Amino acid sequence: MVKQLFTATAFLALSNVALAGGFLTNTNQSASFLRMPAQEGVISVEGAYYNPAGVGFLNNGWHFAFNWQSAYQKRNVTSTFGPYALGVDNNGATTKLFQGKASAPVIPSIDLAFVKNRWFGSFHFGLTGGGGKANYAHGLGTFESTISTIPTIINAMGLPTMKIDGYDFDSYMHGRQYHFGAQFGAGYRVTDNFSVSAGARIVYATANYTGFVNDIQYRLNGTMMRASQIPVLQNIPLLAEGINLEAKQKGWGVTPILGINWKINDQWNIGAKYEFKTRLRLNTTSNVTPNSTSYNVESLAKFRDNTKMDNDIPAIAALGVQYSPTSRLRLNLASHVYFDKQATQYNNDQEKLAGNSWEILAGAEYDINDRWTASIGGQRTDYGLGKNSLYISDMSFNTDSYSLALGVKFKVNDRISINASYFKTFYNAYKRTANDYNNVGATYSALASGMASKLSGQLDALKTAGQQGTTTYQQVAQAYGLVNSIPTVVSKVSDAGVLKGADHFDRTNDVFGLGIDIRF
Repeated sequence: MVKQLFTATAFLALSNVALAGGFLTNTNQSASFLRMPAQEGVISVEGAYYNPAGVGFLNNGWHFAFNWQSAYQKRNVTSTFGPYALGVDNNGATTKLFQGKASAPVIPSIDLAFVKNRWFGSFHFGLTGGGGKANYAHGLGTFESTISTIPTIINAMGLPTMKIDGYDFDSYMHGRQYHFGAQFGAGYRVTDNFSVSAGARIVYATANYTGFVNDIQYRLNGTMMRASQIPVLQNIPLLAEGINLEAKQKGWGVTPILGINWKINDQWNIGAKYEFKTRLRLNTTSNVTPNSTSYNVESLAKFRDNTKMDNDIPAIAALGVQYSPTSRLRLNLASHVYFDKQATQYNNDQEKLAGNSWEILAGAEYDINDRWTASIGGQRTDYGLGKNSLYISDMSFNTDSYSLALGVKFKVNDRISINASYFKTFYNAYKRTANDYNNVGATYSALASGMASKLSGQLDALKTAGQQGTTTYQQVAQAYGLVNSIPTVVSKVSDAGVLKGADHFDRTNDVFGLGIDIRF
């Protein structure tokens, strides 16, 4: 029973990493975006992604852009849970910081456009989604809260020869997810001021996950012992073997895209696009097979070998406006709406959101002289989480944020320009509280009830076989008594407020960009 409990709750966090930050659509597809994010109303070769219909207003011929970004994040979860006080390394503290580091040092993207009179075409390749790489060198609160609760449960049973007043373990998690997108588009300039486009993005998603929880120890009657050496726990294989996960997921989908651009005059330009929902199903290859002990654990269902996981990319509506009050100054405003609640996720997790995500973006560019352009911009993002959201976890979360964009463009000559930029995101802290932290109590009670039923059946079988007086019967009877008492014990400690806890989510994000635009 405890084996199933540990596996179910510990890997609940691992399963959430498939979203790598929730519905994370990477709109930062160029160094130009990093220095001025309101790109939907801009006419440029990067419009192959941001404003595909605007490509029709470029000069005749070929246009090419290559961009390289480097992104670095820290994902901080400050967890408060009473049983943490028994952690050997926690020094009696009930609050602990769990920090994950995510990095994507090389994020390339390519844009290509061709214009021939009123006809035009475009191509974009980049990482249009996914969370890059994330490492949790010391595990997660979801792991530790489960392990830390065992002393509370056992001590509350009142066993006269057992007093556990400390615990220790090793834990690690590494996750990587990328969505590679190849986008093709074609369009026609209907009038001198209005153009339309249609296209599609082929998305290939790939992910790898590695994690473990092992060397679990408890301090029994003053002596630190491996869990497998403690009488009550010694027959539980998980406590001796630990938890290990090796899983790979991959899949692909298609995103239809429509765009329009209205170049009102030399001062005003309006661009818009709509990206339809991408149906994405990830095929899983893993060590969670029918032969593994964790195969029947529900929270590992998405990691079972040869299974498919729902992971739709939401539809996006984007609108942008550019206004040029002078020949040297350009002012930009844009908005994005992500239809998250209509995009199917594993176990219908999208229903846990309070609303859809949205963004407001703004920026300005100023030509200092014929070669140098300085720019600044900002972005406001709201993820529609609501209060005490169950959608996010300590492994996978985004919070509302503000971003600042800075950068320059250097015009080498009439055909070549270089962009350099920096993008900094400031996240709003988000706090979530729970009376049953990480559902530890509910998980214990549910699994204990199931195990008690199973043990009861074993006792009946032994009685039928006339084995009541054997050692085997006594051992099963003792196990039944202990397991059957767990729901009552959990209810007792829960009523006392012992299982209350809270998470405080925060992040940092820094992105650097360098790009080159070439007109042939």
